[in-house]
Amino acid sequence: MARFKRAKVLVDLKKIPEAIVDLEALKDMAPDEALVHYQLARCYKMKRDKAGAIRHFTVAGNLDPKVRLEN
Repeated sequence: MARFKRAKVLVDLKKIPEAIVDLEALKDMAPDEALVHYQLARCYKMKRDKAGAIRHFTVAGNLDPKVRLEN
């Protein structure tokens, strides 16, 4: 949980590469956690990596349909 909170702070600070490192590690530890995929999607969207963003938004939505998806 602490690493997830750290990643969210890094996203808020626009330190996207550092946030992606933490989130990718979290994804490997908890691949069924929708919020991790959602935060990864936000990061890839900020990097203008459309394919990565779509991939993780899709996974997040499939894992938990209640996750608010961005356009």
